[in-house]
Amino acid sequence: MAQDSWPDGVTSWDDTVKFAQLMFGTDIAIENYNDRLPHCTEKSFLLFAKGACGAGTPFHRIGQLIEPQMEEVKKHELSVRNNNQRPQKSQQMLSSDKRTVYYWTSQLTRAPCTCRTFFGADAHQKHVQTCSNMWKAGSTFEKLWDATLLKNYEAFPNRQLRPIWLDKSWQALWNWNDHNQGHGIDPHADKSDTYSSSDPITSLSFGRGGVLTLGSHKGKAPTRMLFQEDGDALVMAGDFQSEFVHGVPPRSTWSQLKSLPCFTAMKEWEKCGFDTEISMHESAPPGAQHVRMNCTIRWHTTHIPGCPVRVGQGFTGVHGTQPVVTGALRTSDGPLHTSVAAGPPANIHGTHSFLTEPFAANPGPEQNFGGIKRSGGGTHRTQPVLTGTVRVSHSSLEKGVVACAQEPSSL
Repeated sequence: MAQDSWPDGVTSWDDTVKFAQLMFGTDIAIENYNDRLPHCTEKSFLLFAKGACGAGTPFHRIGQLIEPQMEEVKKHELSVRNNNQRPQKSQQMLSSDKRTVYYWTSQLTRAPCTCRTFFGADAHQKHVQTCSNMWKAGSTFEKLWDATLLKNYEAFPNRQLRPIWLDKSWQALWNWNDHNQGHGIDPHADKSDTYSSSDPITSLSFGRGGVLTLGSHKGKAPTRMLFQEDGDALVMAGDFQSEFVHGVPPRSTWSQLKSLPCFTAMKEWEKCGFDTEISMHESAPPGAQHVRMNCTIRWHTTHIPGCPVRVGQGFTGVHGTQPVVTGALRTSDGPLHTSVAAGPPANIHGTHSFLTEPFAANPGPEQNFGGIKRSGGGTHRTQPVLTGTVRVSHSSLEKGVVACAQEPSSL
């Protein structure tokens, strides 16, 4: 039986529940999805929270920040780097020949952290700053995230045990996937030298429905799967990344997945959503976009050399760790089709000394990510939250291995 590690880690089901309540609130209904794991285990935990980031919840705004963040990055490419030929390259997961777009992504870290994790198809993004206060959308996200966790924490019966995630450096990975362009990710595990297995990984789903497949590390063939609708959330905790792999299959393969036993094991509402998405895909007119967005929250326990958090902790002369490749990627059936519209330059807040290039006053034309609606209105001001206090547990780190980018494999 796994021992509780709260409030310094998550190593049991009880810990996983408390962590989910910290993320989503104590009134959110949660389900134990351990029966979806490829094999029985007492070391890994999978929690499903339907509607935890749906309409009416604080985290639903996250899905409305993904497009603006990517537009800010594009404007930076145009106005600062003078990249007029391929300004959106810095948001694309690309094949080795730079012709195939696997999906679109943007990465943020809690200020002042500047760590970046590399996934094998995004080496061309290394110049893009991850620090949240470098970007307007990133700053909004940081305030929203920190304020929500603090409010949820106030409802805890015992607030003398302060969870480390109120102060720890988070990493937000925002993915933009178009079902009608074959976007997806092959089975993989989320591992990095900066991650710790005692920190859960949270997945928030927005937009069109999506499928997550689960399998073992040996064969990587899916033996379990689940369906997520707009606003659904998952928490993968414990040794989940060491024991299992997970993938996001392109929608063109979903009909094949229906023939697997893991489809019949899903709930009826999942099967209905599954069939609806397949029908939409098959009847979609040319150029139509069916966009699913995902926000994955991970945590940096250690920091790469040069990160201000690492310097603030007094790490001097210590050999740093490097981010690692976390999985092979699915191919895309074609380029991303988006509409072009003019727009005002985005305001970039909180510049630091590590940003060496000034922002130009008049960026080039703005390209919108079609199919995503913008959110109006401002954000509430919140009290500052500690950002530099990080508890380091070297013994619990998952040691990754630096690897070369893998070629996409078929699911």
